[in-house]
This record gives sequence, C-alpha cells and structure tokens, in this order.
Amino acid sequence: MKHIFRTLAACGAIALAAPAAMADIGDVQQSGTVAYVSGGIGVDEADAFKAASGNWPLALEFSVAAQPRAQYASDVSVHIAARGRSVLDTTTDGPYLLVKLPPGAYTVSATFHGKTVTRQVAVKRNGSAHASIMWPASADVG
Repeated sequence: MKHIFRTLAACGAIALAAPAAMADIGDVQQSGTVAYVSGGIGVDEADAFKAASGNWPLALEFSVAAQPRAQYASDVSVHIAARGRSVLDTTTDGPYLLVKLPPGAYTVSATFHGKTVTRQVAVKRNGSAHASIMWPASADVG
C-alpha cells in the first residue's frame, strides 16, 4: 500500500464538530460492535477529522518526527485491545482514526514501517480520549 505523508499544519485545540464536518470524514466502518472511521488526507479532510474527533470516544492521530515539523502517517496497522481481548484490528486510510468504544481501559498498538508503538488509553463516560502516536524520524523509510 502506498504510504502517504502530509506536513502537520498546526497543533491547535480540537474544535467541536459541526454537522457539516461530520459528513466530510467519510464512511463509518463496523468491526463487530465497534464503529470507526479513518482518513484525514489533505487540509480540508484533516480539519474535518479534527472537528469531528470530540464526538468520538477515542481519537488517534499518527505522525513521524521530522524537521521542521512532524509529518502525518497513513497505512498504519492499529490493534486495540481491552483486558487482553482484541476489540479492533484495522489499517488507517490517513493520519486519523476515530473509534466508538464503551468506557474502559484500552491498549492501542500501532505499527508503521515495522515499528510498533503502544499506548494505554482510558475512554471515559463523558468526553473524548485523544492519543497522538509519533514514530522517530528513522521510521520514515518510504
């Protein structure tokens, strides 16, 4: 699969999603009981994902360290587990992955160019959990 990188435009606060922004994030996928959507290629789509992220219990953002700014990463293999049980296995279509999960503790493992980064995230009843996963510049081999 082709690896796509985009320069991070800004690292600002996440805005609340407007109904129009929700339509711009693409089709929601389903894996068992888990709904998710990924994408964010291009400025308009990235802005739509940032705006929509507050409406999803878990928002993940993927990038690779670079100078002068980090670069977005796509085609990231993502595995999410709860209490040792797999909840979601997918490959992203862009640097953002929004996931509807029930409240709980989750382990997120993301693999890019053969390098895996693992994060613990807590999804609470109210609000949205956000995790940025960044690989060192040496992961940029494409």
